[in-house]
Amino acid sequence: MLTEVHVVQTFADGASGGNSIGVVCLADALRFEHKRRIAEVLGLPETAFISQGNQGLRRLECFSPTESIAHSGRAAIAAFALLPELGRIDRGWHRLETELGQHDVLSGLRQAWLTQPPAKYATVLAESQTARQVLAALGIEPEDLCEGRQAWRADAGSAFLLVPLRDRSRLGSLCPDNDQLCALSRRLDVIGLYVFVVAEPGEGVTASARLFAPLYGIPEQAVVEQAAGALACTLHGQFGMDLDELAIEQRSLVAGEQHSRIAVRLERQDGRINRVLAGGRARSVRRLQFEV
Repeated sequence: MLTEVHVVQTFADGASGGNSIGVVCLADALRFEHKRRIAEVLGLPETAFISQGNQGLRRLECFSPTESIAHSGRAAIAAFALLPELGRIDRGWHRLETELGQHDVLSGLRQAWLTQPPAKYATVLAESQTARQVLAALGIEPEDLCEGRQAWRADAGSAFLLVPLRDRSRLGSLCPDNDQLCALSRRLDVIGLYVFVVAEPGEGVTASARLFAPLYGIPEQAVVEQAAGALACTLHGQFGMDLDELAIEQRSLVAGEQHSRIAVRLERQDGRINRVLAGGRARSVRRLQFEV
């Protein structure tokens, strides 16, 4: 049986950067071992499989090259940006089914956004043991932090420790201690540290960020839309940015300089954020066929 797989480039900043995700649009006939094998051979960080779910919903299953993943926002965005491009669904709101439940996704032509709840956050006190551990793990000094700001823990379903730096050059030069980051992430129950700099006017983005998550085997991740959504909420709440749309540039220096752009929309009611949409551009760049 031949199975068609699209390689979708997500969150590209212009013509470069972003993540490559595999997408199988017609996966109803595939068994678990078929999906695992396709993901293994394809070798991309994630491969999404779309099939018919319950009550007319579309079901998303996601696999890394070695294991099944319960939920991946990047994979959902790749799939629901591709499906209208292929004429399989209309643009607009859809409900998606995963192992973790149902999720609302806004599907556009070569772009999509996934909803997440507003972030809840708690500030890390400047003189606390945690604040000192953050500085040590990142190899920075107190004066490297954004003036008058401290780190804070933000939870939007998945939790991250957000760390505001003073300037972009310091962000680019970070070389953290992974052992210390693992211990800190475990103690705070966070995915990792999302270190960012607020952009200057005219730079074309709201903030630039890097994510370090060695506790989950990811020394540095190129794109995490949940972290960008949590950052957008806290920029609104902590920095007083009265914006409905924000652009988060995420950098990765693991395999050379890579930039990704994540779009975040904040929907508000009575002055309070009641829904967050994080997503961005995605386009099919290659089509393959696998015999299973």
